[in-house]
Amino acid sequence: MKKEQNNEVPQQEAWSIAIVVRRILGFPFFASLAFIGAMAMWFRWIWNFAKYGGEAIAYTDKMNRKTIQDVFQKLTENNK
Repeated sequence: MKKEQNNEVPQQEAWSIAIVVRRILGFPFFASLAFIGAMAMWFRWIWNFAKYGGEAIAYTDKMNRKTIQDVFQKLTENNK
């Protein structure tokens, strides 16, 4: 006496299709958010590179740190 077991959910295929469709529809929105964020970060890096030179990445968010130029100017003032 073998009993067949039916473990499949009848709507499982429909649910998986719905999940795929939702992900496909949501992808452009989230991809555009990621792209905008990456471009904003890139432009900030470019601006800070122009402003601080080679210290651009270290001083992306300048938290009252002294740059190399500030330290150099202080040293030249002290040596006069």
